[in-house]
Amino acid sequence: MTDGEILRYSVGRHFKMDAVISDLKYHLLWRQTTVPVPRLTEHVVKLLNRGLMYIHGRCFDNTPIMVVDFGRIGEALNKNELSAGDYCQLNNILARYMQNNMMVPGQVDKFISLVDINKFSLKAMPVTMFKECAHELSLNYVDYNAGQVIVNLTWMQNIVVKMLQ
Repeated sequence: MTDGEILRYSVGRHFKMDAVISDLKYHLLWRQTTVPVPRLTEHVVKLLNRGLMYIHGRCFDNTPIMVVDFGRIGEALNKNELSAGDYCQLNNILARYMQNNMMVPGQVDKFISLVDINKFSLKAMPVTMFKECAHELSLNYVDYNAGQVIVNLTWMQNIVVKMLQ
């Protein structure tokens, strides 16, 4: 682990050292158990090829964009082809790829998530699956996500989102 990564954890946790130490311990344990395991299994490659998540170039300030297509995720969920572990693995693969290959030190050090709801019913959303993955990503990719943009909401979903903001 580099000094830069430790600094990123410190900044991401607002220099609350108890939280930084706890997150670093979790991350190092996660790295020992997850990273050596081959992530690109045949099943995950099949999911990537279906376009559930993909990298779609860069925005105007050269920040990489990761697109999450909920329409395709919904199809995979309906066919029982996607589990919480698969969803987290897809996120990890793309986040790690962007971290290792698309960041420019001192200039571009974060990525943007573009979430395409694509007629996905909020009632069908497996909240625990997304919660698990969000927790894992927040601990292992601290301060890498510059923001999230949600597109293609139905008018009712848009109203709910505006009320929550």
